[in-house]
Amino acid sequence: MGTTSSFLHIGNWPEAFCGMTDSASGFNYIDNLNESDVMAFAWSTETMTITTAGTISNGTSTANIANTLTFDPSGINATLYDEGGASGMWCPTTTLWIAWDSFPPNKIPRERVCAPELVSGQVGNIFAVEGRDSGDPSTSFFGLFFYVGPDPINLGKFKLYFGLSFNVYASAGVNDYVGIYFNDNDFGGSFANGTVTLGGFVFPWYAYIYGTGTPAVGTTPSLTGSTSNYTYV
Repeated sequence: MGTTSSFLHIGNWPEAFCGMTDSASGFNYIDNLNESDVMAFAWSTETMTITTAGTISNGTSTANIANTLTFDPSGINATLYDEGGASGMWCPTTTLWIAWDSFPPNKIPRERVCAPELVSGQVGNIFAVEGRDSGDPSTSFFGLFFYVGPDPINLGKFKLYFGLSFNVYASAGVNDYVGIYFNDNDFGGSFANGTVTLGGFVFPWYAYIYGTGTPAVGTTPSLTGSTSNYTYV
């Protein structure tokens, strides 16, 4: 747990964004949130780790979704994917696609500014990152985002929009793959599911296995994660 200098936030946040109706967003979200809860997540998060596991085989075809995604003051890294791009309050905006070790350090709290982004500037971008395997980008990729906006139903409250997808296709035969997603509901036919708590918020995840016939499951798909916050001095 690191320390950082205190600072004064001036301005209306995230009231400055117009928010989205449920039908317009198409995103998963946590609603009816207090401003203090969302602001703490946006400004105080120092580190985040999300770890996935899961293997399948189908003859000579194999897929392994073992990955650790890390966000900390030094930058961003994902062990299964070698390059990516990111934007938002937590990190400087980078281009697609660059190696993780070329990423700049992430922003300390007093450097974080919540700018409107996505969906015609309707929501604020806290953090958005994409990654892929440069050697086979069409079969191994992921995305994660957190956006914020006013809750159009619960006046004076806020919504945290979120999304995550990890995908790995097989080493032979792209019909076989493992996918793990943040989602409010099961798409149908999930192999495993659970929840993970990040920044005090609980996010549901579902894992799916697809293949020709019935792939054999080695390691059961799973997702775990954790965060830590700065201490202000």
